[in-house]
Amino acid sequence: MDDFKYRDTVKEAIMQALVELMKERDISQISIKDIVARAGVGRSSFYRNFSSKEDILLQRIDALFDGISPSRPLEVAHVREFMVGQFRVFKANRELFEVLQRNGLLYLLYPQTNRNARRLVDFHGLYRNPYQAAFFSGAGVSVLIQWIENGFRESEEELADMFIYLMDGRHREGQ
Repeated sequence: MDDFKYRDTVKEAIMQALVELMKERDISQISIKDIVARAGVGRSSFYRNFSSKEDILLQRIDALFDGISPSRPLEVAHVREFMVGQFRVFKANRELFEVLQRNGLLYLLYPQTNRNARRLVDFHGLYRNPYQAAFFSGAGVSVLIQWIENGFRESEEELADMFIYLMDGRHREGQ
């Protein structure tokens, strides 16, 4: 049990070290040596947990999505509340998204968002066709990227309302 806790701590230290270094300089100017030195771990700890700098970021993004997945199926009445909660998590981690943006790495959000959307569609029994999760994840990540590029200007509630408005089709009816 302690080995798992230690491994998670090492992984978190490496993830945080990379984000901190990315605040100072471009990812292309950051070496594995820089990351492990900042994290205070050995080089072997890096390679035991990650395959590349991008892998660090993908795992960090994945951890965010894992932390916001519902534990039980959502009722329609609670979708907005769930979305607001997701946007709060994203805003609380704005530092990560800002360094991704500065480094031209927002595209890393796509595979993780798609995986999360598929998981949600399956979990809630919403599967209708193979394009559904791709549609929702593409829309979701595009909204998230736009929000990041706008400097998180809108509130989490405003963003959830906009997303629901666009997804339920009312925008086509002129309402």
